Amino acid sequence: MENDTPQLLLPRDYVAKATELAKKAERRIYVTGFSIVRCRATDSLIDAMLDATSRQVEVHVAAGIFTFVTDMDDSLVSRVFGKTMWKNNKLRSEFVRAGADFHWLGANNMFYLVGCTHSKWLVIDDDVFCFGGVNLNKSGIEDRTDYIFHLKNEAVADRLVKEQIAIEKQSRDKKYQHNTTMDTPYGEILLDGGHIGRSVIFDRAVKLAENAEKIILVSQYCPGKPLADVLIEKNSSIYFNPKGTASDTANNIMIGTKNQTKLVPNLYKRHRYLHAKFMIGIMPDGSRRAITGSHNFSSAGIIAGTHEVALETTRSDIIDQLVDFYRKYVA
Repeated sequence: MENDTPQLLLPRDYVAKATELAKKAERRIYVTGFSIVRCRATDSLIDAMLDATSRQVEVHVAAGIFTFVTDMDDSLVSRVFGKTMWKNNKLRSEFVRAGADFHWLGANNMFYLVGCTHSKWLVIDDDVFCFGGVNLNKSGIEDRTDYIFHLKNEAVADRLVKEQIAIEKQSRDKKYQHNTTMDTPYGEILLDGGHIGRSVIFDRAVKLAENAEKIILVSQYCPGKPLADVLIEKNSSIYFNPKGTASDTANNIMIGTKNQTKLVPNLYKRHRYLHAKFMIGIMPDGSRRAITGSHNFSSAGIIAGTHEVALETTRSDIIDQLVDFYRKYVA
């Protein structure tokens, strides 16, 4: 499968495939994410990862501190101070007792969002799950419109493992990394390194919008300026969750102010919460270019300096899958 077409997977299919591979892992499992929770949707994968340590597989888990506040089954007080706090610390203890390496990312930050890790990936040997928005928690797997890509490539796997080790170190030292890129057979990987006010992914999105004749943008949140200004001027189809539809106050704030969301024409009419993040541009010569990953194309992540990952690609076999997802679950 190396260098073949990456496969777009829906959240449940992602967990099923990752669990299958984790049960056969031989060398390494590296996972990082905004939120990683043990629940009915992730039990099988977490158990397979824990079992892998008994085979001397190197297991690294780097979970964002937002794990403690994203479990919507509990009240905010319980999430931060009560049973959810206990449950998530218990998960850490499970991994540590099994011999895995576990890091809470952002635990030393004064503000949760500043410098947080919003990237999501899972590396199992040379298999990579990345370039989508799926969080490994109940809502991420069961309740949201989202996807992740699966591919097999040693160089990409090595690069994401290297990035995760750097993120873990940065979280301890409270320093940012430089934004970086990597050429691959699939396109260019874009990595935001946690630098406040800077995002290579957002900059590429603005450039893509400026050069395209027609644009489809799908995101959890209303796009931020200057991207929003370019999209409004162009022939754009924009989809994001309407103000007030999120199940929690924080996400409703992040969607944008009413004044902001009124200015951006939003075509999303479905009831299921939208968590996918991608942009497709049709160029003047008819070619297509897409950006897909963890970035919401909003201003909040740039202001806060979040870690993000995305793939910018011109490959038709990848873009066709994004278009198919768009038609089935978004439009």
